Amino acid sequence: MITITVVQPIFAPVNEIVEVLLNHAQLGRFFNAKISQLKPENVGELKGGRGAIRFINIGKISFKEQIVNATYEHICYQIIGNKPVANHQGDIYLTTQYIADDLMATSDNSNRRSSHDNSLVREPTNYNGEEKSTLEQSYTHVKYKIQFNGVAWLPNFILKFLVKRDICIAVQRLADYFKKQQLHSKTSAEVD
Repeated sequence: MITITVVQPIFAPVNEIVEVLLNHAQLGRFFNAKISQLKPENVGELKGGRGAIRFINIGKISFKEQIVNATYEHICYQIIGNKPVANHQGDIYLTTQYIADDLMATSDNSNRRSSHDNSLVREPTNYNGEEKSTLEQSYTHVKYKIQFNGVAWLPNFILKFLVKRDICIAVQRLADYFKKQQLHSKTSAEVD
């Protein structure tokens, strides 16, 4: 079993990241693949969420993935069938992290205590002493974990390298996408 884990901070709210990741027809802008949605989500689920099936085409390789679970904390998908790899499952975990004086405290800590000691974390301020916006105070910790069985015709270490490289590039593109969105919003606000 091959396991790959990629971690990336993204300066955007969890719900916006989840919406982008579940917009299957637009995922090709992050991944080196053509992706289309074949089946919508089940009734009552997040748009693009549980039950949705997408078709992925990477060069001469094509396959289907199904969303098995989708919440604002976790997206899980699996390849349908055993090609190109068997027992493939991807899990994307999203957690809001708060920033204060360069110390990180997770949203799970309701008292907002520093992870380095037992003192309360102060609300961050900008260089003018004004309170920062919520987006400047927090970011989303994205943990992307993939597990699958290797293939007989390619050594596991090469397959792992190739898949990890593609996932790292995709997650960085996702982070860059939100960075550009913020810059565009900031520029638009300054013009108004």
